[in-house]
Amino acid sequence: MTDPHSAGHSHGVGRALGQLADSLLALVITRGRLAGLEFVEERERLLRRLALLVGGILLLTLAALFGGLLVVAAFWDTHRLAAIVWTGFAYLVAGAVFYRYGIASRDGDAPFAATLAEFEKDRARLMRQRTPGGPEE
Repeated sequence: MTDPHSAGHSHGVGRALGQLADSLLALVITRGRLAGLEFVEERERLLRRLALLVGGILLLTLAALFGGLLVVAAFWDTHRLAAIVWTGFAYLVAGAVFYRYGIASRDGDAPFAATLAEFEKDRARLMRQRTPGGPEE
């Protein structure tokens, strides 16, 4: 014979597992949407930075070129070779400084920081629930 309590118990466990699965699916969907939103924001931010960087490099290159030509033209009759050498040296030093600061700069948050923070909160919440005497939600 079947025990009436075991049938109700298995039905309750099945319902609880179904609710857990629904909750986990909703959690994954929510975190996936957040990750997608952050991906779009990160892509737009990088494209904007790239456009500004390319424009800035182009304009600075033109300014340096014309500045160097001006120096060489000003000293063409008296010290043309020295003007060419010193202009080239100034470009070399400026390029090294830009390279050094470009390598050293690591600004901004890590990509997907909000998504990772939410996953960490979820993990901490699950760990609290697994410990004996933890809060029941």
